[in-house]
Amino acid sequence: MQAEAAGRIVEYLQGIAVIRAFNLGGERLGRFRRSLDDLRSVNTRMAVLILPLATCAMTVVELGIPLLLAVGGLWLTGGTVDAGTLVVFLVLALRVYQPLVHAADQLEQLRIADASLQRLARLLDEPEQPAPTTPVAVPADATVELQGVRFGYGEHTGHSRTDDDVLVLHGVALTVPSGTTCAVVGPSGAGKTTLLNLVARFWDPQGGTVRLGGVDLRDLTADQLYDAVTVVFQDVYLFPGTVFDNIAFGRPDATRDEVVAAATAAQAHDFVRELPQGYDTPVGEGGARLSGGERQRISIARAILKDAPVVLLDEATAALDPTNERLLQTALAALVRDKTVLVVAHRLATIRHADQIAVMDRGRIVERGRHDQLLADDGLYARLWAERERAARWRIRAPRPEPVG
Repeated sequence: MQAEAAGRIVEYLQGIAVIRAFNLGGERLGRFRRSLDDLRSVNTRMAVLILPLATCAMTVVELGIPLLLAVGGLWLTGGTVDAGTLVVFLVLALRVYQPLVHAADQLEQLRIADASLQRLARLLDEPEQPAPTTPVAVPADATVELQGVRFGYGEHTGHSRTDDDVLVLHGVALTVPSGTTCAVVGPSGAGKTTLLNLVARFWDPQGGTVRLGGVDLRDLTADQLYDAVTVVFQDVYLFPGTVFDNIAFGRPDATRDEVVAAATAAQAHDFVRELPQGYDTPVGEGGARLSGGERQRISIARAILKDAPVVLLDEATAALDPTNERLLQTALAALVRDKTVLVVAHRLATIRHADQIAVMDRGRIVERGRHDQLLADDGLYARLWAERERAARWRIRAPRPEPVG
């Protein structure tokens, strides 16, 4: 309950710009205040529950000192101990009582820490993905193959994973030969990003197999898999540290010259050189000190430095301005050269020269072929292309003049 209330408070603070933009300050501020009230109520209830124990503990601890003084005085007057021994005894006793008093003061903090540890324990108790610790097979090449892949997130939504209504992918079959480019297109929610996540083995399919070079991903060690695959996400996350640290994240043993070469290939060197400390400039939390296009180019430099034979691109240029998009397309050309590439694309013009295009709809691949062939088939891809052409002609119209008289 306390964590939930704290989460609502953080949500309000992070979304304050959106709340103000839509003039929902009154409603959301009311929720924020209710969250504060809930948090105060929870803390009050916990304080009431812990008060008897804390009172007993403090009473025992605090009464111990007068009791020692009384007993020590009796021993001194009775001749059992001398004054020097009594003083030493009392000093040592106070040293023992000091941490006890401190522990009693920290009972509430210990309770909160215990609750946090329980949540961490539940997370650590989640089963790990099974994987061999030593290689059992070596991929023959960089061919990516999916056979009869079925997958759903139902396990995490309270439904049966095999129910058709919660499956995201239904028997997907796709082969991307080594050294070729395959673009995956389709309407939103068709399962494109899920397919990429399975190839990266962020999840395992509930049915079918995903293979790399003829070897099931589940038979590869983590080192084998992630040495062979690199992912460029649409939403880039940079780690706290410098520009150099984030690029070298792709290969920690890289030299400075190699990092600079990767940044140059990713069209990032020019803007990095203009930063206050160059490659030693801190990027801030999540890369907050850089623009979206700059973060994306650093992520591509990281992938270029890693130099994995399989590259997965999740619409890396979807939300960029034309200048940054042009720079990124140049950077991506350097990244995917001679690689096996699986790219999720919404901007169809960027993938018209792909070796093959797989069109997905409702978790199934409904069309497959090259751009011209798919247009001639007049199916879903042709309709998506026609929508793209209509969208390219869209303009904001000026208001019509009011009629005179």
